[in-house]
Amino acid sequence: MHAIGGKIIKLRYMKILKLPKRKILPIISLLLCLVCITSCKDRLYSVGKGPSMIPGLLPGDFVYIEKATKYDYGDIVVFDNNDGFRSIFRVAGIPADTIGMDDYICIINGKKNGYNMMGRRELDIGSRCPFEVKILKEEFPNGNKYEIYIELNIDLSNIEIIDSFNPLYIPENSYFVLGDFRNSAKDSRFRGMIPYEKIKGKVIKITLLTD
Repeated sequence: MHAIGGKIIKLRYMKILKLPKRKILPIISLLLCLVCITSCKDRLYSVGKGPSMIPGLLPGDFVYIEKATKYDYGDIVVFDNNDGFRSIFRVAGIPADTIGMDDYICIINGKKNGYNMMGRRELDIGSRCPFEVKILKEEFPNGNKYEIYIELNIDLSNIEIIDSFNPLYIPENSYFVLGDFRNSAKDSRFRGMIPYEKIKGKVIKITLLTD
């Protein structure tokens, strides 16, 4: 059976080689596309419509991710949720850390992250009326700095906000993640720690930016 199958494949291969170049090139292009789709399907991720990672990522962005043996402060990671969907947030706490929060700024191992006030700006997202955000640049223990947004004059009647909490211990092989838009993200403050095995990878390249 294997010999017969091998002969059939060989004959088909020889027939393809005898085709004119104008017919071979589309076949090669199709095969390359199939290989690319197969190899990239679990490494290319589309950011959802929510604003939780603004300004680091915009809704509709495409990012390329890569699995790592461990993740560090500031890495943007894609992970599986218990509901079968995937989310994308920034690593704020690593295994064996204690992490707390004071007015949206992280307190890691008893030390509050440094930060600078960068100003304010008006955002216009989707069907929402324009609203104002405060911009802070937060510095993590490894020296990496990232801008975070905090919506001002927010209506607290219909949403739950966690701007401060007491220190929590992060178990081994787990991570604490936060959204860059701090009061518009359902991150580890609401869903808890993220186990390493649920993380698909960290963002290594933004392949497409929306306007």
